Amino acid sequence: KRLNNKINNNNIKKMSRPTRTEELQFWFFGVQALFILFMAVKLVVGAFMTGFYKGREGVSAVPEDAKLPGSKGIFEVKSGSMTQRAQRVHGNDLENFVVMFPLVIIFYMVCEIGRFKRDWQLIMNLSISSALYSLYILARLAHTICYFLKLQPFRSMAYGIGILMTVLLIVATFINFIFNLPYLDEELKPYE
Repeated sequence: KRLNNKINNNNIKKMSRPTRTEELQFWFFGVQALFILFMAVKLVVGAFMTGFYKGREGVSAVPEDAKLPGSKGIFEVKSGSMTQRAQRVHGNDLENFVVMFPLVIIFYMVCEIGRFKRDWQLIMNLSISSALYSLYILARLAHTICYFLKLQPFRSMAYGIGILMTVLLIVATFINFIFNLPYLDEELKPYE
């Protein structure tokens, strides 16, 4: 019975409420994961929209598909058609994903260098990343909507805001890296 009580008491101690730092790390990781999930869902929706408009307009992706029964036999996408717009939006999302996905991972990794040192830095990074990602998501959604609805100059403004958020994330990553350099050596000392 004593052994069982000791085991149960140890388990209770291990299962205690997470510390503030652990909670902040969970939320920080969650924000990064949610942003990456949003970008992936937007890519899938873009692919679906491209397929939808191709089917609606009877456009085939390759010449052999134009010969299938039920096809309108159209191989070339008309300039200004919804199919072309969907393809361009999807291509633009792919280009942005290639830049933002590694940047989000690098930002997270750089912020984790000094993660156990300062709660205020975790709060700051959580706030910065949440704000940048939220504005980026809104800008990308606005860009897509403006592209489909042919709203210019709003489309360019939304695109510019997205680019600005990307540049600000690069700056935040660089600042965090410089700020965490003194702690990098501390983290490595036990393993030397």
